[in-house]
Amino acid sequence: MNNKYKTNNSNHKRTKVETILWAGFLGGTLDALAGITVYWLILGRMNIIQVLQWIASGVFGKQAFNGGLAMALVGNILHYTIAYAVTIAYFFAASYLPQLRKNSTIIGLLFGLLIWIIMNIVILPLSNVPPMPFEPLVAAMGISWHMLLVGLPIVRIINKYFDNQ
Repeated sequence: MNNKYKTNNSNHKRTKVETILWAGFLGGTLDALAGITVYWLILGRMNIIQVLQWIASGVFGKQAFNGGLAMALVGNILHYTIAYAVTIAYFFAASYLPQLRKNSTIIGLLFGLLIWIIMNIVILPLSNVPPMPFEPLVAAMGISWHMLLVGLPIVRIINKYFDNQ
């Protein structure tokens, strides 16, 4: 049976762009789902729209919470912009520092920790996000999900790209 539409994706090597797009999308999506799960379902502090508005508040301040779905969309765009920025940063770091490609699990977990540290210690305090008190349990959840659901998948996908070269 000859089917011109049948493809064998197991032999497909991703391009640099495909790799970055997939890694950034997966890391960004898992991060968003974790944030929604923690802040809405576990802590009951913000619904999905408010979580996205909170992200938009980094640029627009408290006004973001009055911006409805439009501001939630802006928050979503900002969220994925950050996810792709960290993905691109790791891709270029790994292309110049092959030692980053040696142990994807450890490097991925450390990269996720680094993302959380930079976002929470540097970026958020410099943004317009309304200040929130430090809560050790919330910080532990954030660190955990950034390590497991953001850093690890991004690093594994990108390191697999380099392994296939």
